[in-house]
Amino acid sequence: MRSAFRRFSCSSSALLRVRAYSSWAHAPIVAEICRRLDGFPLAIEFAAACVDAFGVWGLAARPDDRLQLLTRARRMAVPRHRTISATLDWSYSLLSKAEQTIFRRLAIFAGSFTLQAAGAVAADADHPAADLIDLVADLVIKSLLRADVSEIEPRFQLPETTRAYVLEKLTESGERDAVARRHAHYYCDLFDSSASESANTDDIFSVCALEIDNLRAALGWAFGPMGEPSVGVRLAAAAVPLWISTSMLAEVHHWMEQAVRGLPLGLPPTARRSA
Repeated sequence: MRSAFRRFSCSSSALLRVRAYSSWAHAPIVAEICRRLDGFPLAIEFAAACVDAFGVWGLAARPDDRLQLLTRARRMAVPRHRTISATLDWSYSLLSKAEQTIFRRLAIFAGSFTLQAAGAVAADADHPAADLIDLVADLVIKSLLRADVSEIEPRFQLPETTRAYVLEKLTESGERDAVARRHAHYYCDLFDSSASESANTDDIFSVCALEIDNLRAALGWAFGPMGEPSVGVRLAAAAVPLWISTSMLAEVHHWMEQAVRGLPLGLPPTARRSA
């Protein structure tokens, strides 16, 4: 929180603060918006301009706005504000073809992820999982990927502004739907196996609590226009113990509604007719 508030010393953050604050209750969400925009001044200025239209809570609840704000910021920025975009373009151009491919695919993760998850989602015949460790290590060394080695199993994550940039590259490559499909299938299998192997909610929580952002992303894709409702139904059901253990009852309600709507689409034709 304190580090986020240090950003308010710049005029753009001050503008967002003035536009958004009606009470101190808004302080954490303003700090979160600044964090998600990685302190990029022009993007924060555009965010401040959107407060009147969406409100501070509405702005924070619109994950796509980060990419839109950054895109507008890159188009309209004066030279001193183009530093982040130019740095990302330059860094991306220096990567090998294999590094670019894996980097793009890792952007599908909505939160942190393990090497096992990276292998299941980003690897393929041309880029086998055995080579992934070196490629991930190279991205960490080049400061394009963050590594958390505080636990037994390391976890990795793209900074959010970097992820927004690389997601554009993934979309341009034409691979986004295929990678999103592998991502959803991996988390479906993970939550499914965790729920079936243990009746202990604490065990499920320890395995899956770090995957909530990826869970939401996988469910969003599965129930989306290009998704697979049958995967969403399985994943939503397997995630119920996690939502309950974290008291996220609104999430249970929301995703169960989606599952009920998607259930007939996920059934075999004979069962679908009787549903």
